Amino acid sequence: MNKSKLSLLVADGVVVIGDEYLKNRKVFGQLLCSFRYGREEDESMGLKFQKDLVLLSHLVFPDTLNSDLKTSKLQQRLLTKLSASHLNAYPFTFNIPLNSPASVTLQPGSEDQGRPCGVDYYIRIFAGEDASDKPHKRSHHLKTFP
Repeated sequence: MNKSKLSLLVADGVVVIGDEYLKNRKVFGQLLCSFRYGREEDESMGLKFQKDLVLLSHLVFPDTLNSDLKTSKLQQRLLTKLSASHLNAYPFTFNIPLNSPASVTLQPGSEDQGRPCGVDYYIRIFAGEDASDKPHKRSHHLKTFP
């Protein structure tokens, strides 16, 4: 298999950040792979049937390393629209590694409730001092994508 013909799936977007909220904190983005192997309704007393793996993590704001980041057409349009509204918008891009597991979901039965078992991907954006900080519920946003 020729590696030059393999293409990476790219997850990109724009995050809007309020100046008064940051207060000298940094904003980080993480690409998470979540593996759910049990029903949500069977979780009790801190037992959780889900494992999260951080595949990628990088600094979104202030981004001094990727200041020449190439933005997609969608990101360019969003940045233009948001900057016209005087909002602080910053682009981010995650290139999903080739060795990442496939996104698979087992179809739940009609009587099952909660999230289905399988592998999902999420993008987590959070404010903190360091990329290894545990995101506070109020300071992060989690978005799933196919």
